[in-house]
Amino acid sequence: MAKVFVTGATGQVGMHVVEHILADRKLSVTNPSDIICLVRNPKKAHRLKLSGVTIIKGDLQDSDTIHEVMANGIEFVFHIAANILLNQTYDQMYAPNVLGTRIMLDVFVKSEAKCFIYTSSIAVYQAFNGRKRYYNLDENSPLGELEGEPYQVTKRIAENLVRDYAKKNPYKTIIITRLGPIIGAGDRQTIPSMVQVMKYKLLPKLINRGKHLFAITSARDVARGQVFLAEYPENISGEIYNIAHEPISYRRIMNIIADYYQRMPPKFSITYWFFKSLIPLLRVLHKIFPKIKLIKTALSPITIKYVGKTYIYNSEKLEKLGFKYQVTPEEAVINSLIYLDPEKKMLKPSL
Repeated sequence: MAKVFVTGATGQVGMHVVEHILADRKLSVTNPSDIICLVRNPKKAHRLKLSGVTIIKGDLQDSDTIHEVMANGIEFVFHIAANILLNQTYDQMYAPNVLGTRIMLDVFVKSEAKCFIYTSSIAVYQAFNGRKRYYNLDENSPLGELEGEPYQVTKRIAENLVRDYAKKNPYKTIIITRLGPIIGAGDRQTIPSMVQVMKYKLLPKLINRGKHLFAITSARDVARGQVFLAEYPENISGEIYNIAHEPISYRRIMNIIADYYQRMPPKFSITYWFFKSLIPLLRVLHKIFPKIKLIKTALSPITIKYVGKTYIYNSEKLEKLGFKYQVTPEEAVINSLIYLDPEKKMLKPSL
């Protein structure tokens, strides 16, 4: 009988990690209460409570609470929680993303727990802010500098911490996973932003005919990848793994959305260079009208980085260990739509 500690369990990835462990009886967990979830706001943990897991109120800087949890027979730690809000300052992100990770690592290496999975992001790669139109990134691709956007910088600093702890504690298993865009149940950004775009008739739906590729991954497969690494029988401590499925074209995604709502597939396209000329205006609009849904999602700074470009996050390293993705990108898009709008009320049919 094993015990598991999960931070960020009310988020999309954390929730799926918990549900995967329970549904597929992973990590020798025999009782839901043996999964301990650190939660800042218990009011958001209704779904977790229904599953029978143990809810502990606290945050990543609450070292006493974390120490108490880790001293209670924990074997596996999934550190998923992080501040991902784009409007936060560096100081606001540094506290949970860096200091919180340090506290988690400090307590982990002093405990009897044997495995620590740190959830990072593809945002750490230098290419995330690149100007090229095509990127194929593996775990050896260069990382960005320790300056720039707060989220990217704090995740890079946190990764440095994790690697340092792995080197200094060879008797422990410490692994980093880098996640790309995640869709499926709980998706609040990617597919919702594309549905928002579909609402506006005069707004172009495609850039360069939608031929560029977008590597998206089902939250279910992301959770499976995390648990797969925790269960892996050989020594892979200190290793880093991308968890990202095969890419899909923007046109294919938009066609799936159109089909879901019984609308005509989008045809109107503009060139990338024309779109690029609009980026300064879009950034100004985002600052002036940050709460307007279209601007907040579809025209957000993160979304704009992907438009007109192909980002492939190579996960051959993970697959060589024997991991296999189960949810196709097409299925993941449909799962996102069902979760977002099960009654199909957000868009009216046009067929």
